[in-house]
Amino acid sequence: MLALVAASYFSDITLTVAMTPSDFVWQGFMQGNKDGCKEWPIEGESTLSWHGKPLDYIPFVYKHPDYWKVIEQETKGTGNMLCSRKLFDDPEKAYNLTE
Repeated sequence: MLALVAASYFSDITLTVAMTPSDFVWQGFMQGNKDGCKEWPIEGESTLSWHGKPLDYIPFVYKHPDYWKVIEQETKGTGNMLCSRKLFDDPEKAYNLTE
């Protein structure tokens, strides 16, 4: 995601290779420990910013604490985010980005 966004902002970047990137910018999230959750989305925040301002982003459809519950269900408690497709697939469906 970062490589694609950087290439769209810097004309000096003439070739970009991104391995299985997201095709849009995601909502920001925090990691730590909040109400027993190890990760949660941050309202009004983007994962990327430019000159101190957040870039437009696609928000997650799950709010705290449901966001972490989805991760736990999908990863069967391992925390392996590669297994947590639902977090990423559901916003694409909700915002009609898969058509």
